[in-house]
Amino acid sequence: MGVLPDEEIKIMTEEYGLTIKDAMSLISLNEGGRVEYFRNVVDEVLSMDGNQDQKHVGRLVGNWVLHEMGGLTHVDADEENPLRMTAEGDCVIDYKNLASLIHYLDTNKITGKSAKRVLAKLFEQGLSGMENTTKEVIEEAGLWFHPLSNEQYEELARSVLDMKVVEQILAGKDGKINFLVGQMMRKDGDGKVDPQVATAVLRRLIEEHRK
Repeated sequence: MGVLPDEEIKIMTEEYGLTIKDAMSLISLNEGGRVEYFRNVVDEVLSMDGNQDQKHVGRLVGNWVLHEMGGLTHVDADEENPLRMTAEGDCVIDYKNLASLIHYLDTNKITGKSAKRVLAKLFEQGLSGMENTTKEVIEEAGLWFHPLSNEQYEELARSVLDMKVVEQILAGKDGKINFLVGQMMRKDGDGKVDPQVATAVLRRLIEEHRK
């Protein structure tokens, strides 16, 4: 006999760190295929870094397998089963490719924005029968993460400095600096701005205006 649904939910929540809602969704989709796929991806990610916590990986993989993959659309996809997920856990996106994607994201090799672009490309390629690896997709699109230099942070920070906001911060309204950090992140567009670094650079530039 297989694992009963209640036992499976308990395993998913206690061993893989999922919410009950996500655990129930995984188990119910694709005649059990989605949870098989999930397990394969988790095992693959853990094999890439044996020091990883299974619950941390489980939550990450759960988000991608349920929510990010669940939102994929393409004109060539079957409306009923766009991922072509089988009850055995086979999918149009090879589980090893998704595992690599999550590993690169979790180790800051790519940004979240880039990861979503790569996932969409893997989906598109899978539908057309291509078998490029995640690494090949990232390299072809030039999506490896390269942190901003100090000069780039300063240039970006200066471009969003608003003297009215600067004066408010110098007058004690410290929370206003978050507005400027948000402006930097929006202007960057590639997800390369680290909020902590941005805050430090902004504080230094703002102090230059203190009389």
